[in-house]
Amino acid sequence: MNTDKLTSLLELHAEDVKDPYVIFELAKEYDHLKQGAAAVGLYIKSADLTDDKDLQYKCMVLAGNCYRRQGNRSFTTFGMYQDAVIVQPDRPEAHHCLASYHESRAEWKQCLMHARLGLYLSHDFDDFEEDEFDL
Repeated sequence: MNTDKLTSLLELHAEDVKDPYVIFELAKEYDHLKQGAAAVGLYIKSADLTDDKDLQYKCMVLAGNCYRRQGNRSFTTFGMYQDAVIVQPDRPEAHHCLASYHESRAEWKQCLMHARLGLYLSHDFDDFEEDEFDL
């Protein structure tokens, strides 16, 4: 486990506890270390502290992914992905996540709707970030 990156991010966070970008990077590091509870709290804090819609969107999708990995938080997962769509309905990643969510529940109409929306939007979206969102 590489603690150097975590240590440096914690030091940056201690200098300014309200910097949403440092908090986001710290959340991603905890997420990488499979510390989902810490990651979710920081993703949500980062989203709350910023006016940057891109950052809010990323935080909500990644927090939803953390909840999805827990396996027993389906309603919360769904809510995080829905919140991401509300913030930026023209981005494809949350639609992809919602399609996957509905597929796992055999909700085929909703699955198809979000899959088609995500596919349609990914053609028009230059910054599609499949890797960043663990899709």
